[in-house]
Amino acid sequence: MEKNTQIQTLEAALAQKLSKLGKKYSPELVIEIWREMRTGGGNEAYLSVCEWNAEMTLREALWCLDDYCGFIEAKIRKHLAKAKRGNHYIPALFN
Repeated sequence: MEKNTQIQTLEAALAQKLSKLGKKYSPELVIEIWREMRTGGGNEAYLSVCEWNAEMTLREALWCLDDYCGFIEAKIRKHLAKAKRGNHYIPALFN
């Protein structure tokens, strides 16, 4: 498969996965978390752990992309849990 076709496939897969997250949570929240990750260096750090490189097969890149989107979703869940706690959250232990 030609490199341009592989890149287009990965871009389409990323767009689809981010769209699913947007439908599950909200597009604004997905964009907010993704922006936080980009400005905080989280993308580069994650992709280096994933060992993202130009020699990857398309299958390896898609697996890494799945893991990356799972990482984004985990960040979204953490953000939502933190927002839910807020100032009025009382742990179940004290209810």
